[in-house]
Amino acid sequence: MNTIITIARNTFKETIRDRILYSVTFLGILYMIFIFFLSTISLDQGPRVVTDFGLVGILFFGIAISIFIGANLLYKEIIGGTALILFPKPISKMQYIIGKFFGLTCTIILVSLILTIIFIAGFWLQNHKWPQIIVYETIVFSILEILIIVALTILFGSFSNPISSSLYSLALFLVGHSYSLIVRTATMGGNKFVIGLSKVIYYIFPNLEKFNLRIYAVHDIAVSSGELLSGFIYAVIYITFLLFVATVALKKREF
Repeated sequence: MNTIITIARNTFKETIRDRILYSVTFLGILYMIFIFFLSTISLDQGPRVVTDFGLVGILFFGIAISIFIGANLLYKEIIGGTALILFPKPISKMQYIIGKFFGLTCTIILVSLILTIIFIAGFWLQNHKWPQIIVYETIVFSILEILIIVALTILFGSFSNPISSSLYSLALFLVGHSYSLIVRTATMGGNKFVIGLSKVIYYIFPNLEKFNLRIYAVHDIAVSSGELLSGFIYAVIYITFLLFVATVALKKREF
């Protein structure tokens, strides 16, 4: 456990010094300021505009950080030779992968917290009230979705270069939000093979729509505790699976 904490701490220190992180965070802050300006010219839809675009911003910039930084996380150490120094020591590849994941997770949570504070403060200044509980639940689920993407980028980074890792992660992010369209299109076509393939995609690839609660937040609709619990368990299981596969892939990689 101490080894994982040490790797996570060093990874966190490494990522918060990354220029990409500062650039993306700065753009995120500008975006949040812009949506509050946008809400002032949206007639009586200001709260909904702020809620919808604000939550999208927290997710989008978190995804951007996870892809741009996560894709380089393993690659730099493998190419730079740091991994050659680490692995002969009593550090298993699983500890290395888990430590990297938690280190980047801390960075993601920090940036998300900054954007969330700006979002909530702006919401209060505009509406003189705090957001409903569903808004906070949506933010938590957005972070869970981002962490799945983090695990994916680490997995792809364990056997490919940063550009490929970024493209693979982005592709799965888009596919993960398109299941309803994929299944509906396959069903309409009537081809059994395509329908079966769509079901395979549904069960193997991450279903990120499970974490999309923005429509509930915008319309202030409560989500059942059972749905929240199932989404949380799904995220934990899927992230654990991805980190396990990343460990296996890293073990098979030649250094």
